[in-house]
Amino acid sequence: DIGEYVKQHPVPFGEYVPFRSLARRVTPLVNEVAVDMLPGHGVGLLKLPSKRLGRTVGIGDVICFEVGWDKLVRESVEAGAEVLVVQTNNASFGHSDESAQQLQMVRLRAIETGRSAIQASTTGVSAVVSPTGVVSGTTRLWTAANIVASLPLRQGLTPAVRYGLEIKLVVCAFGAGLALIGFGGALRNRRPRRPRRAGRAT
Repeated sequence: DIGEYVKQHPVPFGEYVPFRSLARRVTPLVNEVAVDMLPGHGVGLLKLPSKRLGRTVGIGDVICFEVGWDKLVRESVEAGAEVLVVQTNNASFGHSDESAQQLQMVRLRAIETGRSAIQASTTGVSAVVSPTGVVSGTTRLWTAANIVASLPLRQGLTPAVRYGLEIKLVVCAFGAGLALIGFGGALRNRRPRRPRRAGRAT
């Protein structure tokens, strides 16, 4: 038993309906989501015993668009994940570019954490991503296929993992400061200027 992970961020209006009674007044389509998924808890870390390595390998596990939440991935790496796995089912998006877009998020997380990453999709694009973001072994949409790859396992922590929250706060504060400066400048420019009096000729 390598453990269990339950999705922590269900998709609103896809896996649950927020403010259901209010949303039902807007559209009856909310009834298509008959049951609201409850969010799971805990870090997405699965522990896989490896006979070849003679030890247990930590696998960072997130589900579908949870890969967009850097905090979840960062927590799994801090807990001991040496490789990332993103499980997903992209059937609802048909032949659109959604699965490819999701793969770009996986690339970002691989670079950010310095970990190899795998996107495993039942209907969309499956792929292997190196710690530097290089994609290999990509499958096509709606195509059954197997990928065999050798992936490096990493245990060190990148600055993005160690100081991810602090970096985010600094960038947000800097952005907010620039916005306030720009807003103040715009207000000054909108104030009507008093016309200057013409000087008297002597």
